[in-house]
Amino acid sequence: MTAAPYTFSAHGDRSEKPRSARGTAVITRPWQQAKQLAELFQAAGFQPVVAPLTEVVFLPSAVLDDCVARLDSFDGVVATSANSLRVLTQSALQHGRKVVGEGLPCYAVGKSTARLAQEMGFSAVTFAGVRTSREMASQLLSQFQREGGCRSLFYPHGRLADRSFVETLLESGLCQVTAVSCYDTVEAVLDTKVWAAALNPVDSARTVIALYSPSAVRVLDKRFGALLRENPEQFLLACVGPTTAAACRQAGFAIACVAKTPSDEDVVAGVVSVLAQTTQESQ
Repeated sequence: MTAAPYTFSAHGDRSEKPRSARGTAVITRPWQQAKQLAELFQAAGFQPVVAPLTEVVFLPSAVLDDCVARLDSFDGVVATSANSLRVLTQSALQHGRKVVGEGLPCYAVGKSTARLAQEMGFSAVTFAGVRTSREMASQLLSQFQREGGCRSLFYPHGRLADRSFVETLLESGLCQVTAVSCYDTVEAVLDTKVWAAALNPVDSARTVIALYSPSAVRVLDKRFGALLRENPEQFLLACVGPTTAAACRQAGFAIACVAKTPSDEDVVAGVVSVLAQTTQESQ
């Protein structure tokens, strides 16, 4: 694993660190995506610990390169994760180009994905309440039916993406979809010292574990599942969305909260709300 560009924790050594007001928040996202979430947890009174469970691997292909080179031939791009947009940048850079959306609509799931789309020059389009690719498909079809005409969409996605999304769009007859599997999510090399300290805190505060994908849940289960199931009162599992939450339930984990929208802000807000409610109930 490459060196961490940004971290809030040095091997879990808290003997010389001021204790946080709310306890530890373990951020399991890949390093490149951890900074904002760590800052939000710190601002909310937690001690953030960046401990990725997964990392993203770019899957280059000639089909991907061709789509990136001719983005302007599509009526829009669908991005159900920010990783798919980052991959577009990597593909372009390999060929000495820069991905510039030039106002092309990018139908994005989540605030983080929409922000990145805007930074890349796309016209980010989001739908209120949409948290999954299936919900996105429903909203897209409703919009295209109102506007009339067939749309040509480019859909870069992860290897484990829900296939029903593309199937639903194609079956409607309202879309032509070029779907390209362009990245994979794999198990990261874990820093055992950081995880040992995070899961065995020196104080009595509960440990928050922020989860962002079913892949991360599977790694968590593989490495620490027994500990979490045996001590559910010690850990607060915060999920970015219903798909991640479903993976937690399948693993037998107790879920503290599911974010209202797939964003870092709502993950932290959900945790703060749960802790506030717990405090009120205990008084």
